[in-house]
Amino acid sequence: MLKIGIIGGSGLDDPDFFKNPDILDMDTDYGKPSSLLLSGTIDEVETIILSRHGTKHQYCPTQVNNRANIKALQKAGVTHIIATTACGSLKEEIERGHLIILDQFIDFTRFRKGTFVESFENGIIHPAMPHPFDDNLRSILYKTAKYLNLNVHERLLKQCLPMKQVFPMLLLQCQQIMTPGKRMKNLLPGMRFLKYLIKMLIM
Repeated sequence: MLKIGIIGGSGLDDPDFFKNPDILDMDTDYGKPSSLLLSGTIDEVETIILSRHGTKHQYCPTQVNNRANIKALQKAGVTHIIATTACGSLKEEIERGHLIILDQFIDFTRFRKGTFVESFENGIIHPAMPHPFDDNLRSILYKTAKYLNLNVHERLLKQCLPMKQVFPMLLLQCQQIMTPGKRMKNLLPGMRFLKYLIKMLIM
């Protein structure tokens, strides 16, 4: 059964979005999620909203418990997750107010857990991530945005940066990005002329 989970920022935790709103207090093996889960229906579709930075925006990016957020939505029966975020553009054709539907990313963040698997004690696990975003969901979002006459871009690449840190663009000329392990690389680090492919930044 379809149930949508939305991980969003400020303004998306308004119960007026829902019919039959309810509050879910979840706990996970990774701790508490960033906020209580706001549950209800939107246009007859079961939907759950989670505030990434907390309902009072009290968590900075490196404090967000991403693993607990994902697990809490999973425990609540969510089948598809849509995550929204503010971003900065590196291309003139991508302007304020445009909607971006991502397909790849490079993760330069630090100080946050990047895997659900911290030990190989019970067997080796390397999650495959050549395509980190669901193509079917991306296609639905893109077609819906076009139908609504929104300024939308697809097949873009995302670079994740640590809070308050800026990487020289020279770094983006490398042909391979090293990762600390456990999770396999996605397709993007193997591409050449990387600096011409990066189009947006987020924290």
